[in-house]
Amino acid sequence: MPKLRAPSPPSHPSPAARPAQITLQLYTLLVVDWDDTLLPTTWLKDEVAASLRLQGMQELIRHFDECKERGEAALSDEHGELLEKVDGAASKLIKGISGQLDKVRVVVVTNSTGNWVMESGSRFLPSTLQTLQSCGLQVMYPREMFGSFQAPVGVELNLKVPAFVHAMQCYLSDALTDPYRWADAADGVFLNVIGVGDQKGDTDALVLGEKIFNNTLPAPCQRMWPGWITTTRTKAVRFKESPQAEYLEKELVCLHKRFANETFILDINNRDDRIETWVEEDGQEETARGEETKSDEDLPLTLERRDRHDTHGSHKKSKGLKKRKQPQGESLSTTDAGQADTHQ
Repeated sequence: MPKLRAPSPPSHPSPAARPAQITLQLYTLLVVDWDDTLLPTTWLKDEVAASLRLQGMQELIRHFDECKERGEAALSDEHGELLEKVDGAASKLIKGISGQLDKVRVVVVTNSTGNWVMESGSRFLPSTLQTLQSCGLQVMYPREMFGSFQAPVGVELNLKVPAFVHAMQCYLSDALTDPYRWADAADGVFLNVIGVGDQKGDTDALVLGEKIFNNTLPAPCQRMWPGWITTTRTKAVRFKESPQAEYLEKELVCLHKRFANETFILDINNRDDRIETWVEEDGQEETARGEETKSDEDLPLTLERRDRHDTHGSHKKSKGLKKRKQPQGESLSTTDAGQADTHQ
């Protein structure tokens, strides 16, 4: 079991030499679950595997590998398209936060075992796995790493708790020894921890993990170097349990949107958000925009009369059909060309 460690004291001017104004450097730690948060595991098992008359994920993986060897498609067009959309959304999410912030670390914490993230990611989420690897992918398997962990009295055992604490301490240790932090004249660290998962245990691990982190880390560090400052904030995002692939894609898109506008990330308060609320809000906004904005194809059609001559020189009237935009407040009227016709 990895030991929880305090960071080494950085080389920095004494507190007396600091200016009165305190500057904290933002360090963001994204701790994300894997199954049913990035990978639609339940959907793959219950819908995709079942449609192929396969039992569970291991049989689906074998089927996937066999089809690849034969050069055949392992999934139906519909399932393949849905999975590709999830992969694209998850990859975009990781790229977004990694490219937006200067100091960010992404850690996958999963209750699965073995090498599940690599095994499943390489087959079902190749773009996401590649993006995670390019960001210095770190995967933690709490069942294997913290099997001897004992929960506090009266608290249900949750092996993700020590995993969260360990991830926070390691990142803070690296932050405090980061030479660029001191070059920027920062006086401390603002550790911004974002936890994303589909289970209540993910949120509980983040909340309890922060308490343990704050209680065990600052004291020894203060003894080593008095005056250093660390402020921690946690933001929990709860995904829907066992989502379908289509809904999981919406969740990932919604979270990426919150990361992109920075309001969520830069919030200095602890947060506990439900993704369903964001999905509903974004859906309502999209519906409202669709009602307010009409494409040219939706514009009303107006019949106007125009003259033409046939090859025999006789003068005939014909009805020409053309689109024109209606000025605001104007209604369609009947002209001598005939009854106005609209195609909604």
